[in-house]
Amino acid sequence: MVKMIINRNTMKLESIKVILQSKFHLSFPILINDEGKLYVYPENSEKGELIIYEYNYEKDELINPVTIMKKPLIDAQIVKIGNAFFLFAVEHVNGLWEETRCLGIYMANSLMGEYKLIQKIENPKNYE
Repeated sequence: MVKMIINRNTMKLESIKVILQSKFHLSFPILINDEGKLYVYPENSEKGELIIYEYNYEKDELINPVTIMKKPLIDAQIVKIGNAFFLFAVEHVNGLWEETRCLGIYMANSLMGEYKLIQKIENPKNYE
């Protein structure tokens, strides 16, 4: 995963820096602020875990990785509502997109907390 800085006036790329390397595919990085800290969690369904990293401004790097879900989640979104954190994601089942038919909604009391499934929403569409 790379951090790019683009000049808004000239639209030119000013810098590019690798801030996270993995042997697994990383995509769809999401930024979230919590208690004055910035966190990043890229989609990493290939590894089968959702890992969140703290961004260190001084070192310009991602630190303190925490696995918050041991499932192959696709394009997870975490939203804070009141004092709770809700994670919305589709689980990649058996490595097949055709079997990905269910949105899971999980809840935790903290960003790094233990997320528990609270609801599943099935997609009745027939993919075959």
